[in-house]
Amino acid sequence: MIKLGKTMIRTWTGMVRKTGQAYLDLLRAELDKLVADLGASGKKLGIGLALLIAAGMILFWWIAVLAFFLIEVIAIWLPTWASAGIVLLILLLVTATLAFLGVRRLQSIENPVDTVGQRWDDHLDWWENRLMPEDELRSDPVGAESREELV
Repeated sequence: MIKLGKTMIRTWTGMVRKTGQAYLDLLRAELDKLVADLGASGKKLGIGLALLIAAGMILFWWIAVLAFFLIEVIAIWLPTWASAGIVLLILLLVTATLAFLGVRRLQSIENPVDTVGQRWDDHLDWWENRLMPEDELRSDPVGAESREELV
């Protein structure tokens, strides 16, 4: 009987050990798959970013060619120096407008530390006023009638 008990214990512990090992193998396989998926996604992201950078570079030159084209079109009616000045002023106005809007947008960003402090203060106010109203804090916990009964 003792051998049967030890055999059962060894079998049971072996099963537990095999189950734990299978779980670890599953975790390793999932981690390997996750690393492979992240690598593939990273490669696709890198290629996508490279294509966007190339498009941005071409757009930069496109704007320069467009400016030259506008200068030449206006030069039909005005001297070349005047048409270049007009296009320069237009580009300057567009640049100043975009810079102004960008700075205004950046100034509207709230400091995260201030936001957390405000939320914390609101939270504390809620706890103090909602859960522990001032009326209950000021009121006497033992009413006048109960005091008379005690005396």
